[in-house]
Amino acid sequence: MFHYSVQVPAAGGVVKVALAWSSKISTDQTGGLLVGSVLTVDLDLFVLDTNGNVAAHSSSFDNSYEIVEFLGIANETYNIFIQRFSGTDSILCGVAWTVFDGAGTSRA
Repeated sequence: MFHYSVQVPAAGGVVKVALAWSSKISTDQTGGLLVGSVLTVDLDLFVLDTNGNVAAHSSSFDNSYEIVEFLGIANETYNIFIQRFSGTDSILCGVAWTVFDGAGTSRA
């Protein structure tokens, strides 16, 4: 399990977190032509407040991404956790987050 932190500014704001991961690619017999893509793992995305309560989560099962968006509390630090739900293959994944304050300014 991996985790990251995001701080909400004093003005508060909307927190948005996105997670995406790779699939297993198959090729033709020559190894040159891509012929398939299969998801072999399922990751879940959790955002917890400083008390360990779930502020937001996304845990779908049929795609290679999870996204959450919620109203963050001013000056709160949230912890972003990525948890493997199923599968054992090695994959690449990426996570991004931002906070939009009341003025519409992004504070990534």
